[in-house]
Amino acid sequence: MTLLGKILKGIILNMSKKRLPQVDGEVTLPGLKSPVKIIRDKAGAPHIYAKNEEDLVFAQGYCHAQERFWQMELNRRVSRGQMSEIFGELALGTDIASRTFGFARVAKKDWELLDEHMKSLIQAYVAGVNVLITNKNWKIPVEHSLLKHKKPRPWEIEDTMALARYMCWTMSGCWHLEIARMAIADKVGIEHANEIAPIYPDENPTVMGEKVEMNVFEDGILKAIQGPFIKKGGASNSWTITPSNNDTKSAVHCNDMHLELSVPAIWYYNHLIVEKDGKRDLNVSGVCLPGLPLVLVGHNQYFAYGSTLARADAEDLFIEKMNPDDLDQYEFKGEWKNAEIVEEEINIKHKTSHKEKVLITHHGPIISKGINEEKRAIAYCGMSLRPSKVLKSYYLINTGQEWDDFVEAMRMFTAPQMNMSYADIYGNIGWYVSGKIPIRAKGTGTIPVPGWTGEYEWIDEIPFEEMPHAFNPKSGMIVTCNNKLVPDSYPYYLSGVSMNGYRAKRITNFIQSKGKMHFPKDHMDLQNDVKCLMALDLIHVISSYQSKNPDIKYFIANLENWDGQLTVDSTPGLYYEVFKYNLNKIIFLPILGEELTVKYLGVGYIPVLSNISDMYGNDGPILHKLLKNPDSWWIQQGGGKTEVLKQAFNESIQWLKSTYGDKWKSVGWGDAHRVSIAHAMAIQKPMDEVFNVGGKEGKPIGGDTDTPNQTAWNPSNPYNLQFFAASYRQIVDLGNLENSFYIYPTGQSGHLASPHYCDMFEMWRTGKYFIMNWSDKQILQEKESELILTPLK
Repeated sequence: MTLLGKILKGIILNMSKKRLPQVDGEVTLPGLKSPVKIIRDKAGAPHIYAKNEEDLVFAQGYCHAQERFWQMELNRRVSRGQMSEIFGELALGTDIASRTFGFARVAKKDWELLDEHMKSLIQAYVAGVNVLITNKNWKIPVEHSLLKHKKPRPWEIEDTMALARYMCWTMSGCWHLEIARMAIADKVGIEHANEIAPIYPDENPTVMGEKVEMNVFEDGILKAIQGPFIKKGGASNSWTITPSNNDTKSAVHCNDMHLELSVPAIWYYNHLIVEKDGKRDLNVSGVCLPGLPLVLVGHNQYFAYGSTLARADAEDLFIEKMNPDDLDQYEFKGEWKNAEIVEEEINIKHKTSHKEKVLITHHGPIISKGINEEKRAIAYCGMSLRPSKVLKSYYLINTGQEWDDFVEAMRMFTAPQMNMSYADIYGNIGWYVSGKIPIRAKGTGTIPVPGWTGEYEWIDEIPFEEMPHAFNPKSGMIVTCNNKLVPDSYPYYLSGVSMNGYRAKRITNFIQSKGKMHFPKDHMDLQNDVKCLMALDLIHVISSYQSKNPDIKYFIANLENWDGQLTVDSTPGLYYEVFKYNLNKIIFLPILGEELTVKYLGVGYIPVLSNISDMYGNDGPILHKLLKNPDSWWIQQGGGKTEVLKQAFNESIQWLKSTYGDKWKSVGWGDAHRVSIAHAMAIQKPMDEVFNVGGKEGKPIGGDTDTPNQTAWNPSNPYNLQFFAASYRQIVDLGNLENSFYIYPTGQSGHLASPHYCDMFEMWRTGKYFIMNWSDKQILQEKESELILTPLK
């Protein structure tokens, strides 16, 4: 740490100490009906006891504001396109993107769909936030002070609703693939572009196997958008296992959601309890997004639930033909139609406001401002921008008691398209793909299509009952890892891209090899597993290369004798990652150029809103395919397989020697692959030294994008963990809920001076967990503080 960094950290820590929230004693508050008890455990997680649902979410909002208001401020401003008000012109691109997609506009329609009960809960949550932040004695987080933003406005219903809508958009996907494929086809032609289209290895599993029956019911783009604030994309793992496959003799539910990491943590752990006359009407524990009520992933007293991205394609891009005489009109089936015009005014700190004109066709908003494709007007069409009752869906999950309740909650989702996993106390397991999937009149939505002809319109949706799902499959387990959802025999088109299935294959093989999984050790080991099956497949293809060069022979021998474990001390693991990166560069860089090559490898088209694209993680199987085909056009352009491999080996060894010198034969993957988790304030040096978790150089970490413990790195800036990793892990024993576990990467609090700011980091990095304290006995044993909220008489 630099001297300036040390001085600043000392000053800001002292500021933060004075702003830590009250977590002990008693506070009298207006807006409550009855007293509420908040017990925080040794991880800093609140267990909230209330006598009615409105008081419960009121107190939840109060806790969120106590610990994470800076994060909530960012969340609401990103969702509503208001970042420039506090960050200035730096954030204008983000605001333009948010206003163009229109999260806040859709959120208003979402609100209108909700019933009065859901509205009352959201209103109570908002009141709980405001009772704290409008109090004259409340001390704002240090980040607000450093930005001289001293008077945050009250929290609004629109803030929560816009955040919920933005969450739906971030968890949807597939439109980036269309832009990348279009750009590659423009460069090399459709035939050669198709040769490097994403493929799914035949030997890797689908979520719904060939024998699983579904009838289980008993009744060059946006470059101007820049800034460090908002991300889209991710990948995750989940597995549910029936009692016959566990030594606990009960169902087990495991989920780890892989997203881009941040400080504070994306998620906030809380336990919500409504108790009346000795009966618990609601008892649910798990994580939520600060700014939203309820629990999004966790368990109640009947079942556990989780989610992974389904990669089902509910987003298309349409190329609109605009009227050259009136650019507010677009053609559809031979007629000019008036686009909807929305005038958005964006306030900018210390500057005059910016006025943005948004055009919306019947397909959706035109997102072409600032695009490389100036000649094309591209409209985004997505289920994620269609009004729905997503918060009502989560309420039904939180309060559900059995599989049928869970299914009813799934019915209400329009977006996002998720693998929603389920396991209950009765020994059942299940899975349902949430959200709606369009049926297209023509095409598959894998490339932008003409919007003016009417040929490619969405004409229907896959019926809910026929969406992919399973209940108690004969295999006794359900594994979802963003892998291919269904076999080719499934009657509807779902997607042209998924993750490559190697994580799913490793997890499935691991579970099958155990016979009975030992709880919790085997599940913890599997969530932290770093065996890379993709690497072993690729090494098999290149091992036939013969060379007299002693360094290359040494390099290849290390790869051939490697077991595929991408641990921090693995030298062959480092060799593999460096070689694969250089192999991609040698094949694609001379043809596609630098910018399009990194887009092909999965770097997103919108640096802020969507830093990672759906192409990410597909390069491994494509390399495998190209190297096995002696006639591959891409390989021939590089001089043939022998020449391509020779260059890749030489460049890899050269990089290792220039980076590590004489130690290149003894360094491990963790010397190159490290993790340091960034805070939004880190854009201004040396604030990174003050707020980031993991230190300036980062800490060694194993794995890559193809290992169950996914730690994805950015192809444009190798090899540190900069893309997604496990943002939350949970392991739930449905036979004994007291015997369940969780962890996430930083800590419970967003306050720098809090002991819970980053106390989870080393536990997360080294595969350790906190217990999900459930019973009153557990909670009292682990009690760190107790706060009573009493109604103002």
